[in-house]
Amino acid sequence: MSARRLSLAAVLLLAGCGGGEKSTTIDVASSTQTSTSSTEASTTSTSTSTAGEHGAGGQGGKATPALGTPASSVEATLTSTDPAVACEQAITAAYLRVAYGNRAGCAAAIRSGGQARSVRVASVDAAGDQATVKAVPSGGPSDGDTLTVSLVLESEAWRVDAIHSNAPVGP
Repeated sequence: MSARRLSLAAVLLLAGCGGGEKSTTIDVASSTQTSTSSTEASTTSTSTSTAGEHGAGGQGGKATPALGTPASSVEATLTSTDPAVACEQAITAAYLRVAYGNRAGCAAAIRSGGQARSVRVASVDAAGDQATVKAVPSGGPSDGDTLTVSLVLESEAWRVDAIHSNAPVGP
């Protein structure tokens, strides 16, 4: 199993198991774990993009993606092959620590090639300096899973602060 898949598996395992309406979320800012039960069914937008559309590749002369919207930051985080984007620009320092340990761990995961080919953004809910995005990656270790991504607005850029999946864990 590649380092990227191991890192993502560890993050998803930490984020909790799915099943039904119960979900578990890790709050990286305070390192506490909470459980909630809810049925959210609000879709505000749906879009699909590929790594090439937003220049999420980053290397080889491709443009760096703009991180001006929550959706673009989620797309960059899940599809970028550029460690500068995926490990620094698109995520918070707290998420970097929780998901990868440090920048070297993140860069190793990115180099392993486990990125999604594209991401379908099902909904975006933004209020003030926080946002939640429901996204479904195509390709990569979370292929077809619905991810709930929490973001914060830092230094005029939306940055991923947590990723939660309801994918079943285990055999």
